Amino acid sequence: MSSPHDSERVQSAKVVGDLSCYEIQTLGQSIVTTLDDIEALCNELEEFSNVNRPVCARLKDVYEQLDASQAPLPVALVENFALIVLHFYDMLDQRTLGIISSVSTLLASKTLAGKMYGLHQDIDHLLRSAPCLDGHAKVHRWRPQLQETRTRQDQELRASTTEPLSATTDIKSQDERAQALAILQFEALKLHGETPKTIVELPRWFIPPHQLKLGNHIASGAFGAVYEATWLGTEVVVKQVFTDQSDTKSRAQFRRELDLWFGLNHANLIKLYGACHEGRPFFVCERAAYGTLASFVKGKHRKEIWFCLWDAAKGLQHLHDHGIVHGDLKGNNILVCDEYRVKLADFGLSSNSNRYVLGYDEGGNLGAIRWKAPECLAGSRPTASSDMYSFGMCIIEAMTGQFPWGTIPDNVVKRNVLDKKTIPPRPRIFSESEWEMVERMCHSDPQRRITIGAVVSMIYNFSL
Repeated sequence: MSSPHDSERVQSAKVVGDLSCYEIQTLGQSIVTTLDDIEALCNELEEFSNVNRPVCARLKDVYEQLDASQAPLPVALVENFALIVLHFYDMLDQRTLGIISSVSTLLASKTLAGKMYGLHQDIDHLLRSAPCLDGHAKVHRWRPQLQETRTRQDQELRASTTEPLSATTDIKSQDERAQALAILQFEALKLHGETPKTIVELPRWFIPPHQLKLGNHIASGAFGAVYEATWLGTEVVVKQVFTDQSDTKSRAQFRRELDLWFGLNHANLIKLYGACHEGRPFFVCERAAYGTLASFVKGKHRKEIWFCLWDAAKGLQHLHDHGIVHGDLKGNNILVCDEYRVKLADFGLSSNSNRYVLGYDEGGNLGAIRWKAPECLAGSRPTASSDMYSFGMCIIEAMTGQFPWGTIPDNVVKRNVLDKKTIPPRPRIFSESEWEMVERMCHSDPQRRITIGAVVSMIYNFSL
């Protein structure tokens, strides 16, 4: 039988005694500290003050009412308030993608106003749910001001999309102006169903920066930066590419690559959702929910591994059937997506085998040499045949769980491949027929390597 003291402990666990000590777990700090951070962010984002400040003021008023309350505060009430504070903080703390200009600021502010409408309603609901809170103060009369702001934003946007050249005359930078015009063209299509005749036609894959919500930073390098992100409610990966936008040839090449990738539609190729080619270029693609193939297949039965490799082979076959060379096949470019579908990635950094391979460094920087065909190590351009060699190395990596050539230094690997014309010794996990296929894929003479069609058929048989 429970005692009165037990009942008191249960009741105390359901209330918050000191609001100033309550911590938002995700941030690891108190509500009041988070509100101070919000105030600082609002100061930094002064261009969005007309939509941010009213929410900030309301949250401060609610905190003051809760803090002044004489009655114990229910945990559920404080948790709900903390959640609203956290959501607002996350919105303000979002990194921006693309160039900041008057046009991008207008669109970002318009998007933000829509999100703030939802936050205001959440605060209203909180006020109605708690007897200790009063929502009659002037600070909580938010609807007229927000409606006025959104009406003004709509008017400015309509005027800008009708006369985009006039709307961008104050933008001095050529890159900023190009991106602003592309964004206005995108918005004109949504508002009017057509674009002004004075503007160059917008690619069908265009995504404006303000549609993206950046998340965690994944990686950076000479190529650019990679982020987790959300695009219109879909979890995606965003790759911001470092290109010389003043170089006409480089800009045209980037667009050709995107046109090529966007036109590809295959179950075993990472999907391109879209991109922005102006300002600071980026592209948005499918997220690999289960990471790389090499990490995914560790501990899996060999038949399962071959089935995954069959998926990857079908993706490569589709590229080669369309005259496209991957040019950078290695384990971390073979990914596992939703429904455990294996897909090739980063073929957007390759192109038509009859013309060029984007990302190929004429200075000889060929990337990870363990997967490279000998002719590429010697300075030749990637081909469908060199893709076969690289895919053979990917098969060794997936089946053994180790990089091709193991821990042997790169310079020794290069000497083995170029001078001795050898491949890694046969691992025990391979049967004779399986290893024979790898040897035929990785022959030192590119002309004697088997094609991807034959490999697809053989791998399928190995998976049965």
